[in-house]
Amino acid sequence: MVNLRAYPISAASGLACVRLVSILALQSAMLTLCAQSPVIYSFTGSNKLVPGSSWTETVLHNFAGTTADGAEPDGDLVLSGSTLYGTTAIGGASNDGTVFQEAYSSGTWTESVLYNFTGSGGDGNGPFAGVIINSGVLYGTTFYGGTSSNGTVYSLTPPGTGWTETVLYKFGGPPDGANPHAALVFAGSGVYYGTTYYGGTTNLTNCTSGCGTVYQLTYSSGTWSEKVLYSFSGGSDGANPHSALIIDSSGALYGTTVLGGANGKGTVYKLTPGSGGSWSESVLYSFGASSSDGSIPRAGVVFGSSQSVLYGATTSGGGSRNCTGGCGTVYKLSSGSPWTESILYSFTGTSGDGVDPYSDVIYSGGWIYGTTYNGGTSTNCTGGCGTVYALKP
Repeated sequence: MVNLRAYPISAASGLACVRLVSILALQSAMLTLCAQSPVIYSFTGSNKLVPGSSWTETVLHNFAGTTADGAEPDGDLVLSGSTLYGTTAIGGASNDGTVFQEAYSSGTWTESVLYNFTGSGGDGNGPFAGVIINSGVLYGTTFYGGTSSNGTVYSLTPPGTGWTETVLYKFGGPPDGANPHAALVFAGSGVYYGTTYYGGTTNLTNCTSGCGTVYQLTYSSGTWSEKVLYSFSGGSDGANPHSALIIDSSGALYGTTVLGGANGKGTVYKLTPGSGGSWSESVLYSFGASSSDGSIPRAGVVFGSSQSVLYGATTSGGGSRNCTGGCGTVYKLSSGSPWTESILYSFTGTSGDGVDPYSDVIYSGGWIYGTTYNGGTSTNCTGGCGTVYALKP
């Protein structure tokens, strides 16, 4: 199983001419990349390719945004066999979002909607996160729906005559979590972990709806149960986790918060399991330490060649005056006491460079790949239509 992530992407200077294996194409091909900029592809807002680009983009499906199709796919894709699975935040029969598949056969990709969210009767709506697959079953979250519109966790079971959706958990809001924006991560033995953007500890001056949580969802003897492992306070510990978690070999969880931290501009944090089911949080890095530092990390982190190195992107920061608050950064965190951060690239928003690296990066073969929400060379979108970039640390 391969995870494919959709990102906007930027440009970095001084890249050598190299040969690399494409992980963004579905067919393996050895390609040559010779560039002074890390931008692989600039989105145009149309079906056209960038002339002379050594990377080829193919549109597999154009969402129609009708009752028969979804619109605004916000989450990651996951590839299983020859089928891609994903979600759309809106669209579908009730305009509350969909889960879809894109199946490949005989040179053709065919999209079909597996489930239309309704947002009523306890069902979720607004699936901003993608799905994960475990034993052929799809699992995901919705930002809204459930109880008092606090969001849900759901599963989709493969068809007999059709896919069956089951709401596994409805978030209750403070002191429980509320509004999960991120996908789940599977830890084995019926245990899943996730984050909620709001909810958690109440009566906080920094977050009137709660500053967010990390939660555990466990399946045992036919029953699903949820437990809040940590509630963010909105202070130095961080606030509002937007992205999914990753797990190291010792069972510790790593993630980011959009806000909070020592400078109020987000954090990278670690949750370590202790005795008796307790968990302790430690902040590995607080963004915004200087005007050139990154800030507002909506993306999560990924491990590098070892678990002592983390890579990620921040939506803002980097010091560029071409974007209010900066155009964003790609960064590296190296373990130690304390962990140390280095900025690998600061987006400029000029000369076709990207702006706003919103989503997670991929680390593969010593390269970092990602996307930027804005920027690039196209004039068909205000602020640019976004880019895909490659960066050699």
